[in-house]
Amino acid sequence: MNKTLALCLCLSVLGCTKATPPPPVVNIDVAAINAAVPEAFREKLKFEKRELTGKSMSGDVVFTFAAPATWLSDGMQLPGAVSLHPPYAMNSGYGNGTSVEVSSSCGGACVAKDWAQVAATEQLKFGTPPKTLREEKGAQSLLRVSESETSLWFEYAFWYPGSTQYFRCKVTLMKSGLDDEQPDPRVALAPFEQACKAVNITLVKK
Repeated sequence: MNKTLALCLCLSVLGCTKATPPPPVVNIDVAAINAAVPEAFREKLKFEKRELTGKSMSGDVVFTFAAPATWLSDGMQLPGAVSLHPPYAMNSGYGNGTSVEVSSSCGGACVAKDWAQVAATEQLKFGTPPKTLREEKGAQSLLRVSESETSLWFEYAFWYPGSTQYFRCKVTLMKSGLDDEQPDPRVALAPFEQACKAVNITLVKK
């Protein structure tokens, strides 16, 4: 069998398609992330390298990134997503709703597409924030920081060439209304931003 015939059989009989490239590996500098934690939070906010698995019908996604060491996994998780929250305590300083979430989305069919457009469209589903502080559009990422009177939101969407889904890291920092003497968590955005920009992805097909 010559090469031309073999190629024809592959295309017509097996429906050969180009394999999805693996996600690139990024460096996770936990020491640098912890160094960015404000002095007021050094005792209660320490990051460590963690592996969290978002489960879905199409396949699991393992997110490896620096996350708060003592934060707990939420009991109910959305498909393809994992969220963490700080331990509940009256004097924690964190408002109810403070969280970090990593997730994946196909924006419909899981095929390669214009992820910048998909991410921007899906970002609107979260609603229009009261005040946008910063927006950045990279070649393979989309970032938005917004705030209200008591909350700060950080949203970072990213993808890689040839990927069949894109990924998100969302941080919500809320000021506690129970104890005004506790430091405001919104000043601790910097380490979360660094952590969200260094997430390694492992795709587990079913």
